Amino acid sequence: MKRIGYLGDIHAEDQRLEIALQKLSQENVDIIVAVGDIVDGLGDIERTVALLRQYNVSSVRGNHDRWFLTDQVRELPDAHERHLVSIEAGEWLAAMPSMFELQTVAGKVLVCHGLGADDMASIKPWDDLALIPYNISFRNLCRVSSAKFILNGHSHMRMVRTVEDRVIINAGTLCRDHDPSFGLVDFETSTVYVWPFAADCTCLEVEKVSFDESPPDTRREH
Repeated sequence: MKRIGYLGDIHAEDQRLEIALQKLSQENVDIIVAVGDIVDGLGDIERTVALLRQYNVSSVRGNHDRWFLTDQVRELPDAHERHLVSIEAGEWLAAMPSMFELQTVAGKVLVCHGLGADDMASIKPWDDLALIPYNISFRNLCRVSSAKFILNGHSHMRMVRTVEDRVIINAGTLCRDHDPSFGLVDFETSTVYVWPFAADCTCLEVEKVSFDESPPDTRREH
């Protein structure tokens, strides 16, 4: 694969999701992936799943999806109840793996929600590089996967950062109040393209980020 389109934590933001999918489908991508947390949000979860199925999006399971499927932590604001979600949508959500790997022209990419099997772990833009080697979840990931690239989410903070010999690309989120965006990775040119959303759901001018740098707003905490 040469170009992979990606969606950050979706949280049922069906309106932004549709815009992102329409844009990515015009960008000659080999596949569109989602990094999980499909459920729990203000939008329409049925339409969200229908759009993901329509565009043949490959998604991993996030912690919110895991909680939804096991009927846990449903007291969260805007949490979805499984018995109110259609059988078809529920089955699609239940079939999501915790992670998967894809082969690209630049090496393997691991798609996950947090860090490998730990869907609650993350590396932030400001984390001290000297301390990251002691991140247990990152160390476990390195033991089970040789992937050069890690495409993840969870933190809602988009980021492109090299850690040791791996490039971590955090997909951010589609959440309306969390600096929403989506993007694609071009593995031939070592470039990440990010389309931020304006408050009115329109796409702003694309940002281009190389694997060796981070966009200027990645240190914004949500």
